[in-house]
Amino acid sequence: MPRLAQVRDRHHNLPLDSTQLVGRDEDIAKLCNLVLEDDGRLVTLTGVGGCGKTRLALRVASSMVGSFKDGVWWVSLAPLVDPQLVSHTVASVVGVRDRPDRAALDAVIAHLARRQVLLVLDNCEHLVKMCGEVAYTLLQGCPGLRLLATSREPLHISGERAWRVPSLALPDPAAHLSLEQLVSYPAVELFVKRAVAVQSDFVVSPANAPVVAALSALLEGMPLAIELAAAWVRALGVEQILERLDNEFGLLVDGSRSAPSRQQTMRATLDWSYGLLEEPERLLFQRLAVFVGGWSLEAAEAICSGSGVALEEVLSLLTRLVDACLVQVEEHDRRARYRLLEPVRQYAHEYSTTSHELDAMRRQHTDFFLSFAQRWGTDANLGGPYRQAALAALGSEQDNLRAALRWCLEHGEAEKGLSLGRAHWIFWAMRGLFTEGQAWLTQLAALPGAASAPALRAAALSIAAGLARRQGSYPTALKIYDEVLPLLREAHDLLVLESALLDLGVIALQRGDGQGAQAHLEESLGSARVAGHRVTEALVLHFLARLALRQEAYTTARARAEESLGVARAAGDIGAQSISLNGLGSVMLNLGDLTTARRLLEEGVVLARQIGERFVLAETLQYLGQLATAEERYADARSLLRESLLLNQDLGTWWGVAQSLDCVAALAAAEAQARRAVQLAAAAASLREAIGVPLYPHKRAMLARWLVPLSDSLGNDTIRVAWDDGRDMRKEQALELALALTDAPHERPHRRLDSSGYQRILLTRREQEVAASLADGLSNRQIARRLVITERTVKAHVEHILDKLGLASRTQIALWAAEHDLPARDTG
Repeated sequence: MPRLAQVRDRHHNLPLDSTQLVGRDEDIAKLCNLVLEDDGRLVTLTGVGGCGKTRLALRVASSMVGSFKDGVWWVSLAPLVDPQLVSHTVASVVGVRDRPDRAALDAVIAHLARRQVLLVLDNCEHLVKMCGEVAYTLLQGCPGLRLLATSREPLHISGERAWRVPSLALPDPAAHLSLEQLVSYPAVELFVKRAVAVQSDFVVSPANAPVVAALSALLEGMPLAIELAAAWVRALGVEQILERLDNEFGLLVDGSRSAPSRQQTMRATLDWSYGLLEEPERLLFQRLAVFVGGWSLEAAEAICSGSGVALEEVLSLLTRLVDACLVQVEEHDRRARYRLLEPVRQYAHEYSTTSHELDAMRRQHTDFFLSFAQRWGTDANLGGPYRQAALAALGSEQDNLRAALRWCLEHGEAEKGLSLGRAHWIFWAMRGLFTEGQAWLTQLAALPGAASAPALRAAALSIAAGLARRQGSYPTALKIYDEVLPLLREAHDLLVLESALLDLGVIALQRGDGQGAQAHLEESLGSARVAGHRVTEALVLHFLARLALRQEAYTTARARAEESLGVARAAGDIGAQSISLNGLGSVMLNLGDLTTARRLLEEGVVLARQIGERFVLAETLQYLGQLATAEERYADARSLLRESLLLNQDLGTWWGVAQSLDCVAALAAAEAQARRAVQLAAAAASLREAIGVPLYPHKRAMLARWLVPLSDSLGNDTIRVAWDDGRDMRKEQALELALALTDAPHERPHRRLDSSGYQRILLTRREQEVAASLADGLSNRQIARRLVITERTVKAHVEHILDKLGLASRTQIALWAAEHDLPARDTG
């Protein structure tokens, strides 16, 4: 499949595809209608490998982006082996993060339950049972969801519409057609386009047109078979291609008459292409089957060279395989990346298995990716300026890293597998793959061979506990630490021990156990100082400052935070400095020293941006937004809090979203938007309850300063209704309302603005949709149905529009919207 778009669009993540899809316009139109029909909630494209299921599904999905308000999302399943990863992969694609309190599929259902989404499940055939179960469960729980699947066989669930992908239209060899008529047939057109791509002077003439038509007919209009054959015009004439293919097909059919006709066609075409390769090309081709999800030139050279394939020849051999259409090449971050289409990969895997090289290739594959993970994991763990590049590199090879971990499990290579997990655990942590990381590490630690490396086993289990802690699964983390903490003390691995004690301190801190937090953090601090681990020392001091702040011991909090910053500066670690600046800035903010707080926090923002530390950046921006509100710099507060909200949304840190909602609530109160302030504070409280994060005293005091006076302007009954409205909001609705409030300056103009363009940009896209719906004469309930939001949210948007435009009634909004021809729906 073509590479994924590098920037995730707010409406889709569809792969890029630079080649034209030939002869499928009618099929695309039919499938779009089928997906949108009432009984078309699951449409499965079926057919043998090479018939074009994936590319057809991609074009259908691309053409339907505007039909699904909440997006079209592509889930590539070809690299997966473990059925249990299907639901986790779907969750990751739709933006749902791991949570300890519910299964991944339940979280996806909660996320999509009220959304209008098209989900594409590509390459289901090797996981068809699990894909069927996942599809059925999602459709039952998400009424606005539509599914488009590709599979060699149907998923076999109730309500499925199986649609067999047809061959490309072919000319009748017996018909007397003109040259123009011949090339108008899609099968012939595809052959010609792909032939020209590899041999620019190739033309269809009256002499060779019948041969091209016969070739297309022999290949039964199968797109991949046609492309493979057309690639050889650079070396053979079309008559030679037809003759050799005809011979190959005869051999295949004689040997296996039971196979379906189109399956024979694809197999014969691959046999023929493979037979035209030189021996070094064949060796490299079959060895490439060891990769999962693609590979780099560096990986191919390291793993596939030797025994008939010279290292210096790999690039030229790879290029010849690309020319033969057996290998696909794409540019990724300005570097070439290669892949095998799934039918071709399976074919290469068969040869690799029969050649008895597969085991050796998998061992070399595992050794290479262990070194790869250790190299990039170092940069990612240090949190320096190269962290984002390191995480991107590890992310591009996740399928290969999973394959290496699986090989270690299958072959009992505990030490190698634990080393691999330890090397790149930071990727799991930063990308929210907590459950997956814990599963790999605990399974590897349970292998018999793990006992021979007790220190490594304990360190890996400690990482698993740390992932559980970051996920919020404190009981799991504590259970693991009960086992490994004594082992870490015996092993004298002080860095891992300090990290474990720090984790235990943070768990106690989050659970409100001040005494336990103090004990663990102080022990970690003592060990770090003895060992000279300055970065760990700075982090522990930071959390001791947070503990003191939550206990409202402000003098102690300031002393600890200042010490943390001093140690971080002495260590020269930018990541630790950004965290310490965040901590000391928040302490000074609570002490009321706004000038010092602002200086510290702004420096922290600069450092966090420098190294791409988005978690710290989100929280620091939040503190700066809170500070700007206190200084009545409301425009600055809106900008800062909006960026913090968007960062937390992208990271999936809902505790961070809750904190930002509180800060926007305070801003709304300061700007006399009392009802919205109460709604957001209630939504934040509800979200904190759902994720089990308490509101600490200093945060409660901040909210009280802004919200308590609202009772005078609203009255207790109005506040109670607004609070109930806020608690009923889904977290996504609360986030949407907060973003709307921070989107533009809050002004109540006393006259209509002269510039209609300026008036229009005052409104968010959602507010424009609401205004347009009012112009259509819709009620709040009807607008809610159209935009798939609640009536309460519609009401809030109407009030905001009135405020921004200085209007007095819904009728005036409707007239204004009609004048400006606003879009009734966001079509992306």
